[in-house]
Parts: sequence; structure tokens; C-alpha cells
Amino acid sequence: MDKTEKPAARRVHAYCVGQAKSGTGSLWGVFKDAFRAEHEPLRQELLDQVVRLAGGNVNDAAAIAWLRERDRRLGLELDIAWGNFFVLDHLVATFPEAKFIVLVRDCYTWLNSIVGHLLTREMPGEVRAFMDFWFEPATHPHGPNERGLREAGLYSLAAFLDVWKTHVETCVARIPAERMLLVRTHELARSWDRIAEFLGVDAGLLDRKSGHINCGAWTGRITSLVDERTIEGAVEEVCGETMRRFFPETTRMADAGALYGATRGGA
Repeated sequence: MDKTEKPAARRVHAYCVGQAKSGTGSLWGVFKDAFRAEHEPLRQELLDQVVRLAGGNVNDAAAIAWLRERDRRLGLELDIAWGNFFVLDHLVATFPEAKFIVLVRDCYTWLNSIVGHLLTREMPGEVRAFMDFWFEPATHPHGPNERGLREAGLYSLAAFLDVWKTHVETCVARIPAERMLLVRTHELARSWDRIAEFLGVDAGLLDRKSGHINCGAWTGRITSLVDERTIEGAVEEVCGETMRRFFPETTRMADAGALYGATRGGA
């Protein structure tokens, strides 16, 4: 496009604030060909801004100005990134016309997936530093039965599960109901018409064949590092109420695989 040419008018303005490993890549795959959609655009720039904002090095006015400038620069119709969660309040207030898709994965398969991701992916130093900011390992030390996690260089169950709970509860509390669509990850593949209706776009434009991108490569199980009983106890203590609210059919770890019609924890 010529630099003097104005970008085409938006057909929709939406953000996905799904958790990491909740299906954000799949959402992008379905929308990327027919819409101006990006998966984790300018990720490091966003994460740097989040840390500066949390540390008081950027005030709210400057953060909002940066979000507006970033929005003009990208011109996206669908901005899909787990990092959007950290500037959620600013996005809701700054773009009152924007809609928000919240992808929520049950905590058991999410835990298995994010552990596998951390074990199989090379983490740049700046990303690891952000994860320490995010998961707060000093606040959530390993429990007595979590030696496997500790020796693998992973965070504690409490750290993982507190992040999971905070993400879900914050999104539901902060996004106006009329501007939010919550989709459970295991129902994503049968929710494309519902998502299109919410966004006000033609469902026929969606590339449903591309709806399973960024699948996990790990074939292991978190139970090789920490036993199932310990995991279930941590879930009950940290996020039991949240799980009962959003996944009432999943009362124990063994139930989670059935959500995906499989015995393992999902991608």
C-alpha cells in the first residue's frame, strides 16, 4: 500500500484477550485471510510498556497515548494477544466501540499445555523476565510435593493457577457484558458462527480449516512432574470457585480430557 494511502475502513474493531495457550493462534488462523488480523503484534513493545506502566515509569495518560498511536500504526480489525490482558482497562476505556473476545481454557488442560510450552520452547531472556513479573515466583513458592516442577525450572502450581484465575475473573469483571463474548476453548471449533455474529461480520468469510494453529509439541503430562492429587488440591485451594463457575462439568483432573473428547490434556 502507498504510504499516502489511507487504510481501508474497519469492518470491525475487536481484541482477543484470551490466555496464553487458550486458542489465540486458532482464532487468528480463521480470521487472518479475510480480515486485518494479527497474532501477538509488536509483542515485545507491548510487554515493555506493561512493565513500565506497572513500575510507575509511565502514567495512564502516556499509556493511552501510546495505545492510540499503536492502533493507528497497526490499523487492525482483530488484535489477538494474551498480552492485551495487561492493558485491558486502558483498551476498554480508550476504544469504546471495540469488542472483546475472551478465550477461557479449563485450568487443568491449560496447566498441562503451558508447562509443555515452557519445557519445549526456547525462551528469550526478555520474555523470561516478563514471565517472572507475571507469575511472581517470590510470592508463590513451590509446595512440598512440587519438587519436579522446581527442578525443571518451572513455577509453582499456585503461581500458574493464580495467573489463570486472575485472568478469567478480571476479564469478566472489567469488560462490559454487551462488549464481551466469552468462549470456552474446547467449544471454539463449534463457535465460529457465534463469534461472527458477535462481531457483526459475514461468517462465510472465515477460514474454518485453519482453526487449529500453534498446537503444542509436548507429548508429556504434567503428572510426570507432580502428582494428580497435589494438582487437584492446588486447584481447589487457588481457583476452585472459578472452575465451578466456568467449568461446572470438570470436578477433577480426569474430567478435563473429556472436554476435548480425548484422554490427554489437549494442545
